[in-house]
Amino acid sequence: MSWIFYSLLAVFVFSFVNLFDKFFVSKKFKSVYSFVFVLNVVYFIFYLAYFFVFWKTFVYSNSFLWAIASGFFYFFMWIFWFKALSGGEVSRSSAIFFTQPLFNSVLAVIFLDESLSTMKWLAVGMIVIGAIFSSIESKKTKSGFNTAYFFALLATIFASVGNTIVKHATVVLPALTVGSIGYFFTLPFYFIFLKDKGVSLEVKEKLTNLKELILIFFRGMLGFTAINLFMSAIGSGPVSLVSALNGGQPLVVLILSILASIFFPKLIKEEITEKSLAYKIVSVLLIVTGAVIISLF
Repeated sequence: MSWIFYSLLAVFVFSFVNLFDKFFVSKKFKSVYSFVFVLNVVYFIFYLAYFFVFWKTFVYSNSFLWAIASGFFYFFMWIFWFKALSGGEVSRSSAIFFTQPLFNSVLAVIFLDESLSTMKWLAVGMIVIGAIFSSIESKKTKSGFNTAYFFALLATIFASVGNTIVKHATVVLPALTVGSIGYFFTLPFYFIFLKDKGVSLEVKEKLTNLKELILIFFRGMLGFTAINLFMSAIGSGPVSLVSALNGGQPLVVLILSILASIFFPKLIKEEITEKSLAYKIVSVLLIVTGAVIISLF
């Protein structure tokens, strides 16, 4: 049951990464695309190191093509995810992102021959309802709905498809190799962002700022670790259950975001009124309970 350990550890590491990302896209970077590019420059160091150590695992096969395909889905996932963070709260975005069990369950049943009981489908419904509660943000919009969370939903859909493809690719290739292949084949597409003059200038500025580069490197190290933990979980466990178990992440993110808003408001400041906290707590409880049901029954 090593996939359970990998999933839980990925939850905690990703939770801290989410707060780092919210800080960067809202405080340090003017453009989401600049952050995406600089972050992937940092990732190149880690993936290149993995390639030199495990180059023998990079064997061409049908799984190699599936790995490339997964990389493109994750490419769009990250773009939409960072756009969601730039306009929305990290605790709410994280909750919406974990509607993944709904999409993963459908895809797993169709393509991976996995089966889900009635109880698990009801749990998926709880997760979706929880995400809807999480999207209610009266502070920023008259309608009570922040369109930034639409990007979180798009990120969720692309992540779900990517997860399913990764599971298919890991039949032959190691999970970390699948992730590396996807990264290397999508890396050139990040350079498209540099066509924007504003993005290009900001990227140059950040890459020459040693202090900020060190912070981004640390974030990249945490992110690379979390990605590999999650990929390992996907490779060794049922994709629908791995994603469901990761549904505990909104709870961790909520706790961290509340603490940060109270003690470090200059870094991260979210709604912590009684009403907003009530919505968040209800949504997180629904999501986490749904994830536990899916994982245990």
